[in-house]
Amino acid sequence: MVTEECAEGSAPILRVPSHSLVTIEYPGIIGNTASSLNRALATLSPYNGPDSRLQSALSALKHITRVIANGGKLLECRLDPLPGESPESQMYRHPLLGDIVPGRELVIRVSRRCWQRQGDNGVIEAKKQYRIELVGAVRSTLRFLRMADFAFKPEKPIGELLHPTEALHRALVTMDVDTLRDYRFTPENEEYQMIDTSSNMKSNLAMIPPPFFSRMELPFNYGYRQNPASSLQTVPYASVAKKSRRTARKGQSDQDRDATNQRIVTRYLNRSRWRNFAPIAVNFNDQNPVPSEPAEPLMQLVLPDRQRSLLERMQKIASGWYSSSAWEAIRAAISGRFHALLEIASHDQQALANERNRNDDSAGEGSEASEDT
Repeated sequence: MVTEECAEGSAPILRVPSHSLVTIEYPGIIGNTASSLNRALATLSPYNGPDSRLQSALSALKHITRVIANGGKLLECRLDPLPGESPESQMYRHPLLGDIVPGRELVIRVSRRCWQRQGDNGVIEAKKQYRIELVGAVRSTLRFLRMADFAFKPEKPIGELLHPTEALHRALVTMDVDTLRDYRFTPENEEYQMIDTSSNMKSNLAMIPPPFFSRMELPFNYGYRQNPASSLQTVPYASVAKKSRRTARKGQSDQDRDATNQRIVTRYLNRSRWRNFAPIAVNFNDQNPVPSEPAEPLMQLVLPDRQRSLLERMQKIASGWYSSSAWEAIRAAISGRFHALLEIASHDQQALANERNRNDDSAGEGSEASEDT
C-alpha cells in the first residue's frame, strides 16, 4: 500500500494495489478459527470420494485460481456429510453450484491497537489507535445463489453396512483389488413391493436416479409488495392474551380495561377508507321518481379546481342540450318511429285475428255437413 502526502487536516490518499482478490460468499457458517476456514475451503475442492485426504484448502484454492484463469463461470461446492451419514452417501448428492461474476469491491483491513496505563491518580487510561489498510481490489466474486437439488439415498439391505452400489464405488475409489475380485452382483428380487408397516406397502423397484430432480435452480421472484396505502403504526393496548383472542373471535371486545395483559405493538394498517360512491341504478319497475341530481354525499364532496371547472362546463353543455332544438328533433324522430312500429304491430294483430275467424268458420261448416249426411 502506498500513501501519498496530502495537506494537513485532509484524509490520506491510498493507491489500490495491483494484485486482485476473489470474494467467496460461502453457503454456510464459518467460525473464527483456522480449522473452520480450512474445512470450508476443502468443500470447494474438485476431489470427491471416501479418501478425504485429497480434499484440502490448498487444492481448492488452486482449483479456483485455475477456473477463473480459464474463464470458467461455475464452481461446485460439496458439503460434508450430515451427522450419522457415511462419506459414500455423497455420491448420490448433487453439489451446490456457484456462479463466478465480476466484482468491483475493495477489501480494507482495519486494525486496532489499544494501550492501557495507570495515571497519577490511579485511574486506568485506555488509548486506542485505528489503522486502515487497503488490501486490494476484488475482480471476481463467487456466489451460491442457486437452490440445492433433492438428495437421494438408497436403502441398504438388512444386516449390511453399505448398499452394494456404495460398496462397489468405495472399492473403485480406494483401488481395493480384493473387494473388486470378490464382488458379485446380487440377483434381482422380482418382488417389487414389500411391507413397510402393518397396513402399507412400499416400492422395492431399483431404478437409476435422474441427473437432476429439480428443473429450477434459481428461486422464483414472486414480487411481493406491501400495500402502498398501508403504513407502520403503533397500536396501543393491543391484546396478546389467549382469553382476549378467544373473546374477540366470539364478537366481544378484546380490549383489557386495566391493560394488564396488553402491550404496545407496531402493525401495518391500511390508511385508506372505501367510499361507497357508485352510479345510481334505476329499475324499470321502480315506483320512485327518477333522480335528477347526484347523491347527497357526492354533492358534499370537495373537488379540486380542475375537476370543478370541468364539471361546470359539462353542466353548461347539458343544460343547453336539453333546451336546444336538436333534442326536440330527436324526440320527434323517436316518437314518430315509435308510432310507426305501433301501427305495424296493430295491423299484424288484426290480420292474425281475421285469419283465426276464417279458420273457425270453415271448421263450423264442415261439422254441419257431416250431421246432414
